[in-house]
Amino acid sequence: MRSIRLALPVFVAGVALAGGPAWAGFPITLTLTVTDAGPGAPLGVSVILDHNTAANGWAMGICHDPAGLAIESVGLGATGSTVHGGSPADWYQFEIFPDGWTLGVVTDLSGVFVLPAGNGLEIGEAVYEGLSDGTWSVCPCNTLGTPPVAVVIVYSGASLVPVQVCGTVTVDTSLHAFRRGDANIDGQFDVADPVRILDHLFSAGLPPPCRAAGDVDSDGAQNIGDVIQLLSFLFSGGPPPAPPFPDCGSDPAADCDVPGCP
Repeated sequence: MRSIRLALPVFVAGVALAGGPAWAGFPITLTLTVTDAGPGAPLGVSVILDHNTAANGWAMGICHDPAGLAIESVGLGATGSTVHGGSPADWYQFEIFPDGWTLGVVTDLSGVFVLPAGNGLEIGEAVYEGLSDGTWSVCPCNTLGTPPVAVVIVYSGASLVPVQVCGTVTVDTSLHAFRRGDANIDGQFDVADPVRILDHLFSAGLPPPCRAAGDVDSDGAQNIGDVIQLLSFLFSGGPPPAPPFPDCGSDPAADCDVPGCP
């Protein structure tokens, strides 16, 4: 979903634990990063940990404004899914709320496997959907769940609490707007539209700039059936394209490179 972009928030902790001078200035960094795989692809948010001592577990709450964002899925991330000798952590639990999600992890209940020291360790992940245009905050928080889940990394049974800095997500839903059948998004329905689809299917031409507009029958695929239905509608009184048609409409799954409603 290219229409959502996240300014990267960074959490930095250098907190000394009482009675443990070895922890003083201990460097821990959690960073939320976004992978934009291109139009129409899910926008993944990864929780990345950099630290220099093995950890036994971690917990976090991540909040957002439900007026602008919704959570599609959450996961352990690449490292969390392999931390227990190549398998997922021994114990973990997610909760998804209208305004955020939480994760609690214990790497190994027997104490054998730990999260090793290292950089770029993905210890959580989530996918968000943009609901409303605007700039929305995504923040670590200690308010979700009963009892509320704190943001901590656990070392030898002691919890280190990071300093927390919010990120921002900008949602532009114009990339979800289109008119089905207007394959060249010129605001008209004519023979140029099926020609554009044919060029893509059989002549190595570029796909329609808003692929959903070229999916005339709304079956989730672009093929010769879309061309036939559109030609039939234009010249033989056949059925019209599926909604949104003829007016502009919006679909969060629409994979438009540019707004499809000029």
